[in-house]
Amino acid sequence: MSFVYSSNSPEFLNYVASCKTREELQNDPRLCVLLEDPHIKDNMELALLYRAAQYGDYAAKKEFVGFFLANGPELDTDTIMYFREKIMHSPVYMEIYKYEFSDITVVDELRIEKYNKQTTDSAKDDSMNCLQNPCEYLGPFSASIGLLGDDRNFNTLSNVFSRITSPPEKDENGKEKEKDESTTTWGNIRQHVISKLIPDVEKAYRTMLGNMSASFDEFSKKLKSAGLEKETATVGDSKAEEKAKDISSAVKVNIVSNLGDCARIWENMRRLRVYDPSKNTKGPFTNNVSKKTPDGTPTNSYTPQNDGALKPKQPTTTVGGQGKTLIKADTNEEASDKT
Repeated sequence: MSFVYSSNSPEFLNYVASCKTREELQNDPRLCVLLEDPHIKDNMELALLYRAAQYGDYAAKKEFVGFFLANGPELDTDTIMYFREKIMHSPVYMEIYKYEFSDITVVDELRIEKYNKQTTDSAKDDSMNCLQNPCEYLGPFSASIGLLGDDRNFNTLSNVFSRITSPPEKDENGKEKEKDESTTTWGNIRQHVISKLIPDVEKAYRTMLGNMSASFDEFSKKLKSAGLEKETATVGDSKAEEKAKDISSAVKVNIVSNLGDCARIWENMRRLRVYDPSKNTKGPFTNNVSKKTPDGTPTNSYTPQNDGALKPKQPTTTVGGQGKTLIKADTNEEASDKT
């Protein structure tokens, strides 16, 4: 699977869409790449459609939801997760999704007919890539799907203890097989949950497991010297870790093949480490694209004026070497005097 990370790319594109229209972006030599680069343009288009849907009618909202569903394979996982949350938290968008696009064949037809993009028919050709097809991006997902595919979840205290204290097996020739003596334990916190813990808690948890593993190793040696290995065989399943490794790959392949492109959402939920700076690169924007900041604050600076700034000024003259106020006669009075 690809490297799972998170960035503020969808937030930035949404900010750009709030500042610029499509025509302004096309005419901007610095930002026009957002609508031209094949790796970015669909993400930018979705942000523009979301902006239009927020202030538009039913048709605008329907176009936004339809674009999100039909063009999912070309969208970044970050973008999918960002707008998936916005849609699912909006009763209006969810009603449009259920009423207009609950049938995935409608989404496929929209992708082909309106957006001129292809889909693959696995029923006709098993070698086609199912990840090129839209899926139920707004469907229910759980990070606990495929729990059996996480072989480390079976490195429990009881299983490790049973394995390191069990007697060695023998091959067909009666020779003892090499035994796995590693004592690394995982505990009862599942792999997709441990990545969401704050670093200090995770560090303390791993320290505790390390101390327990060392104690197990020391205790197992005492059991062996006392000849009590067979008495501890029923504490856990000595074969559970080995079997879990054998089926883990098959479980993940089966899940991905069934989820299709939605496997990216599943992987993001399971593998994203929020507190790892190498994977979570979210941060403040370094530049603005308009006269307002991402939070809507105007960027124009105004110079404060003193009390006399608005005081009316009269023209002066320096005749005779001294500045004097020059009062001009009323033109109407001058005209009447001449007559």
